[in-house]
Amino acid sequence: MPIYRPDSVLAGFHADLPAPSLPELTHIGEEWIPTDYRIPDHVHPVWEFYFQIDGQTRWSVDDHLVKLDAGALLAVAPDIRHRLISPTSSAHHFFFAGIDIGKVLASTKAAAAWRRPRPYFLRHAPEIAPCFRQLIREVTMKSAFREDALTLSLKLLALELTRCLRSAPRSSALTLRHPAVVRACELIDHQPARAWTVKTLAVMAGRSPSRLAACFKTEVGMTLHQYLMRARIESAKTLLHDTDLPVTAIAMELGYASSQHFSAAYKLATGHSPSSDRDSSRRAIPKARPPAPPRDRKTRPAPARTPSLH
Repeated sequence: MPIYRPDSVLAGFHADLPAPSLPELTHIGEEWIPTDYRIPDHVHPVWEFYFQIDGQTRWSVDDHLVKLDAGALLAVAPDIRHRLISPTSSAHHFFFAGIDIGKVLASTKAAAAWRRPRPYFLRHAPEIAPCFRQLIREVTMKSAFREDALTLSLKLLALELTRCLRSAPRSSALTLRHPAVVRACELIDHQPARAWTVKTLAVMAGRSPSRLAACFKTEVGMTLHQYLMRARIESAKTLLHDTDLPVTAIAMELGYASSQHFSAAYKLATGHSPSSDRDSSRRAIPKARPPAPPRDRKTRPAPARTPSLH
């Protein structure tokens, strides 16, 4: 049962075939990842499931663009290309597992739901978290009846995943995104401070400026400029909350011409000034109370000893 921690993650583990007697679970893990972490294009012969616990990530699934917020579930069908494009906030924590779910549920009616491989995602799937946690607990702990506990935990997770699939609205099906749109989003997310132009993005995405602009507006619902401004605001929120950089330095860091320009854009997008957002985020963190001074303890006289009767 090889369990290891990849060098590029902040914390967590990855396990391949955690139980030789349970080949239906090909791999599983839990990871906390830094903001610049990427997972390159890859495929698996089984279903792979990602559950976002904290933070926000963007994925490309066979040229579908998917954003996962905390509590979201992404289910990637076998042999479908997918990659992690870019996290977009300061905390990123997720579970993942590769499961031959058809074999896990082979003796149940639920197996029929997985006969047509089709990736999907749900914006909110809270019932998945405890099932995932239980399975990870059994993988990482040596306890009595481990093999039985792993088998039952995996089947319970598979059943909950099936319920999610059956109850998922049609809008959860991944909408096809043009590869040039995926590439443009990736470039902006990776370098939001850069002075991107439609022409530059079009050249790097391999399309004409007019074609890219039209596709982007249709598929993302906003212009390239609006997307860039939103990416800068998201980066600004992270810098305001997680660093002590002055507002002027943040404005320069993100490519704004002045702190006044940055403050106006930030207030237009969020309804608050950068300084007030920073103050409110810090007020939300409870301050540690100083230790109470030691109390003066008066020395009590020792009780008089009763003479022994022996």
